[in-house]
Parts: sequence; C-alpha cells; structure tokens
Amino acid sequence: MRNIMVATDGSDGANRAIGIAAELAKAASGTLSIVTVGRELSKEEQRLFERIQEKSDPIDPAEILAKRNLYEAERRAREAGIDSPKAILAWGDATQAIIETIEREK
Repeated sequence: MRNIMVATDGSDGANRAIGIAAELAKAASGTLSIVTVGRELSKEEQRLFERIQEKSDPIDPAEILAKRNLYEAERRAREAGIDSPKAILAWGDATQAIIETIEREK
C-alpha cells in the first residue's frame, strides 16, 4: 500500500494537485492524506472577521479558514473516488510544518 500526501492552500493549483493525488492513491490502492498549514491572518482579514463575529463567540478566524481549506480538499478527494481521505491541520512555517507532517505520518 502506498501513502500519498498532498498539501493544499485552497488555490486552483492545489485543487488540481488534490485531484492528481487522489488518482495516484486510487491507482496504487493507497491512502490519501491532505495537509494544510494555518497561517496568521492579514490585518484586513482580521478586521473583517471582527466585524462579523459575535463578541461572545471566541472562534479563531485563522482556524476557520484553514478548516475550510481542508473541508474543500476532502470534498474534492471524495469526488475523485477516495472514501476516507485523512485531513491534517498544521500550524507554523508552511515548509517546516509540511516536512514535520511527512515525517510524523510516514
């Protein structure tokens, strides 16, 4: 069995990569893991979330955006025929977080 991992930032290129990774996982009878790395929001993004967020609802907007990327990536993988893609949310420097996730997930 082969383990395929693909990273996504929600971009069009990453979405295409998810489709290719799903096809590879299917062809190899393998598993598909999808990783996204949360990032700090820009000041503009932070202000937007502050305007729409309830004061009593302490949800981290950066986490919301990262989880949305994972949700969309999982949906794409399922549409491509992967029954149970593994979604992984990491934080920090994107390069380092992806390398650490690869090492941890083997």
